[in-house]
Amino acid sequence: VESGELFGIELPPADELGRIFRNLWRGVCPNSPDSATSGAEAEGPAIGDIEHEARPQRPVILVVDDEEPIARMMRTIIEGEGGDVVHCRTIDETLGHADAAAAILCDVHLVCADGSKEDGLDLVRRLRSRGYLRPIIMVSGDHTRETVLGSIEAGTVDYLLKPFTKPKLLEKLHKQGLLLQGPVDRKIEDRKMKTIV
Repeated sequence: VESGELFGIELPPADELGRIFRNLWRGVCPNSPDSATSGAEAEGPAIGDIEHEARPQRPVILVVDDEEPIARMMRTIIEGEGGDVVHCRTIDETLGHADAAAAILCDVHLVCADGSKEDGLDLVRRLRSRGYLRPIIMVSGDHTRETVLGSIEAGTVDYLLKPFTKPKLLEKLHKQGLLLQGPVDRKIEDRKMKTIV
């Protein structure tokens, strides 16, 4: 048997196989010492959920910006590096999606569809007051001292000036531990998962 092959079937990496078998064991023997966890984890995943759980999780990043071209550019960069993007244009829309977000990229000055204006700093304060503890990065062309300091006081972890380059955006995200795996080829990922079933 060639390394990494069994009966001519390509196997995923050893650490991925180990995770799959551990999950399988928890599903079959939920009360084993190896499964000593609390709550829903103690029951282990259902067998049908193993394939889904083994697939690497793509971090969801909220992009809060009223400028469609900027949001589109960020989506292209982030999704090309293995993340998923939810584009929000208003404070209420952002608050509705925040719980699922690994991080938030937020503009300072937001103009709603009806022409009204919203303050990105107010959004940051509301997120922090609701207990959102993950990274919030301010993305803006406003580089005045007042706005930058106000952003820090509101609870952002970094500030990205517009216009920005792809390397600069990725540098800010990598600094927060996001998208460190680099580009993900969905075709290769899907092909690996087919070898498990």
